[in-house]
Amino acid sequence: MGGALGSWIGMKMYRHKTKNMTFVVGVPALFFFNVVSVLLCSKVFAIVEYRA
Repeated sequence: MGGALGSWIGMKMYRHKTKNMTFVVGVPALFFFNVVSVLLCSKVFAIVEYRA
């Protein structure tokens, strides 16, 4: 997890794949999905840990 952030930063710094709409839209969407996944997993594991 977290590879989307590095890809996004590299895309912006080196202007790599910036004209391909699949990457321009897809990489930030993957970053958003990563953040949401981490937040949801942390809440789920906190609930499981609390119950145990």
